[in-house]
Amino acid sequence: MRPAALLACVAAVTLAGCDEASADTCAAANDELSVVAVAVDNGSRIRAEIDFEKGDRTDTPAPLEVCGDEVLTIAGREPTRTQKADRIVYSATLPTEESREVEFRLERSEADPVVITVPVPPSFDILAPVDDEDVSRSEELVLQWDPPVEGAELRVTVEEEIGYGLCVITEAGEHHYKTRAGIVVPDTGMWTIPAGAIASGNAESTCDAFYTLRRVMRSSYPDTLSPGGFIEGRVLRSVQINSVP
Repeated sequence: MRPAALLACVAAVTLAGCDEASADTCAAANDELSVVAVAVDNGSRIRAEIDFEKGDRTDTPAPLEVCGDEVLTIAGREPTRTQKADRIVYSATLPTEESREVEFRLERSEADPVVITVPVPPSFDILAPVDDEDVSRSEELVLQWDPPVEGAELRVTVEEEIGYGLCVITEAGEHHYKTRAGIVVPDTGMWTIPAGAIASGNAESTCDAFYTLRRVMRSSYPDTLSPGGFIEGRVLRSVQINSVP
């Protein structure tokens, strides 16, 4: 099926005319379901979301809607359904003081329930730099956060307030923070960015920018489901700085 036809099929959320892709979960056994479940603590709330596909996600997307005979809950709540271009997302917003484990539960009509628990990693605070601090690109910067998690990793990214501009530039290598994925660093509570590792398209430019630190932990994926999905908890924290020469 052509991608455009597939998306039209998904948008319609009906099996009619979509023989090459099942449109709902009722048409898939547990071992045919591929699941991506993520819970993210951003400091003010936990956003939990899940999506389903049929198969291992290596071919053309085959997103599934939860059918009317089945019931999905996230932390015991009825989720919000969002139709995206390539998938159907079910999400819920939870308070950060709630349990650090989020349960996704799909009660099935013709199979055992699918129950997935996503542990949210331990929370942390950025100690340095602080909000609105002037951070010189020509001087060493020591990122600090607390508490660290022994043996874990963080991803560090830097972005500009105005978007993907050229006031802040990083080059490929150990300190190439201006990428979507960022740079993985040891979760020790401290990371040093050498002087000059953060540059600018204009040496005299001053701009608002922010560092984001993401603590990411993946959990074991159930062997009763189709491969290709993953289960992930994240904690992200950002600090806005003034990038100066």
